[in-house]
Amino acid sequence: MVAVIVAASLISGACSTGLLALINKALHREYPVHLLAWLFAGIALLKLLTSLASDLLLVRFAFETMGRLRADLIRRILAVPLRKLEELGASRILANLTDDGDRINNALLILPHLATNAAMLAGGALYLGWLSWKAL
Repeated sequence: MVAVIVAASLISGACSTGLLALINKALHREYPVHLLAWLFAGIALLKLLTSLASDLLLVRFAFETMGRLRADLIRRILAVPLRKLEELGASRILANLTDDGDRINNALLILPHLATNAAMLAGGALYLGWLSWKAL
């Protein structure tokens, strides 16, 4: 699931770079306007769909993962002897159930944005290199 989410995010980032390249082509009037308009619409639609897909898949994946992690953590807490739980204290147990899970969830939510931005950076660098090696 993570691979699909990252792949959709990478495609979304590549589409962003493609849109920038098309805008550059339109400014220099290198191709017919109607062709650029159709390409722009197609790439923008692909960008929208891949961005939406990665976000929806990520939400589903995050909920499922957090549910499994919390259920596993609760099973492990219930397996600990009562004496040990009393030594640890309620505050540590509650912190494990709430704060730690939220941190993992936040880390999961960053993945698509990281992949999208990495694809935009790499695509932008490649396009800049294609336009001018000196500028790159």
